[in-house]
Order: sequence, then structure tokens, then C-alpha cells
Amino acid sequence: IKSYQEEPEVYDILVPIPHKSRHHLVYVQVRPGFCNFILKMAQHYEIVLYTACMAAYGDLVMDAIDPPGESQEIVSGALHVIDNKFYCKDLTRLGRRMEDVILMDNLPNSYRLQKENALPISSWQGDYNDEELSRLTPLLINLSMDMV
Repeated sequence: IKSYQEEPEVYDILVPIPHKSRHHLVYVQVRPGFCNFILKMAQHYEIVLYTACMAAYGDLVMDAIDPPGESQEIVSGALHVIDNKFYCKDLTRLGRRMEDVILMDNLPNSYRLQKENALPISSWQGDYNDEELSRLTPLLINLSMDMV
């Protein structure tokens, strides 16, 4: 997803974020196919979503874009470690068996600690013709069957 504090030309969801005695509006663009992807992946995987933002904000956005609650957990900065001056996600902090963990990420430094668990994904720049998640769905479904 992409979030903005100022209204972009196109957005999918408007999320009011409480802050002190006021609400700040956050405009959210959702990558095409995200909701369908989450629904399909939830049939095969435990889904843990990571956000670099504050957990309270991440929870509100996910409630808006994942109303059925298919994602079982939302993790904020807790996975971040610094490795050789790079921010990385340390997947061992999830407390799962590493052979069962797949990290989809657009930033190679994010998965530098556990490259064998990485599934690189292209960055999304707001192109509503993007098909990356639809393209990866069959691969991930087949992989889940191999993991059984």
C-alpha cells in the first residue's frame, strides 16, 4: 500500500487516525489484487504483515483494507535490526520455524539476513494496471503444496 497525508488524485481508502484530541486523515492506495491475494493466501499460509509505521496506524489501515481479518498478525518495527548500517528484517524474531517462513519484500536489504526465505517483489508506484500479486499467486499456492 501507499499512504499519503495530503489527498492524492486517486486513493482507495480514507483512514482517520486519532492523534491526541484530533483525527488526521490518511489517504491510502492499495496495490491491485491485494485483497484477493490475501484471501487466497490465507487458505494456504499464516499471514503476518509488516509495517514500518507505528502499530496503531498499521492496525487501522489493515482493518480498512483487510475487513475479513485474514492477516493473523501485524508486526511493526519489532523485526528491524541494523546489519552493517542497513535496516533489515530479522525473521527469527517471528518465532516461527524458518523453513516455513517466506518474506515478500521489494527491498533486498530487508531480507539480507535470511536471503533463502526471500521472495523478491517489485516496488509498487501506484500503477493500477500492476499485476504482480496476481502473477505470484499461482507460484505461492504451488509452493504451499510442496511445503506440506
